Amino acid sequence: MSAFAPNFTARVRVRYTTIGRQHTQMWRTPVAGALDAGIGALVVQIANFWADLQGSLADDTAIISTEFCREGESVFLPSVVGVTVTPTGGSPAANSVKRASAQHLSFVARSSGGQRWIVYQYGFLADQIVDNTAPVPDDFRINPGEDATIDSTIGDLNGVFTTFCGNDGLQLTWQQYANMKINDNVLKKIRKGA
Repeated sequence: MSAFAPNFTARVRVRYTTIGRQHTQMWRTPVAGALDAGIGALVVQIANFWADLQGSLADDTAIISTEFCREGESVFLPSVVGVTVTPTGGSPAANSVKRASAQHLSFVARSSGGQRWIVYQYGFLADQIVDNTAPVPDDFRINPGEDATIDSTIGDLNGVFTTFCGNDGLQLTWQQYANMKINDNVLKKIRKGA
């Protein structure tokens, strides 16, 4: 499989905070020449992805910035069109704040050229993630039918959000599940008291 330069496609970077920690998401679009209109369309689809999840995101989730970088370039510039979120998922239980801050979802995809792509989402609150009280298997994966929000989001990723691509610039097909994991780097910071 060929390797592609990090700047092979246009990119949008979303910086956000949730449950007291800052995170970054990177999204790609195959727009030839990375016209601003194509980047704007990508930002709109990213905003729709966030809108799908906002009912299950921690109440303190906030977008810090939305930046774009054109194809072939390495400098990110502020986007005129931003991503906003109105989270209504509540707050993690007092005894699980640290765990919730380290826990993330990963949405996994493959491009038509075989390139793997993953988007991480922190701040998603669901019983099976935060306190394991939901009546679904504790297998660190949200499978189809286990969470309506995830089912809807993955359906939109595969059906409506067609602007996203892999590092090779080719269309993505998303897996029908979302993985759950505690981020080792965040866990190390928590253990050090940060």
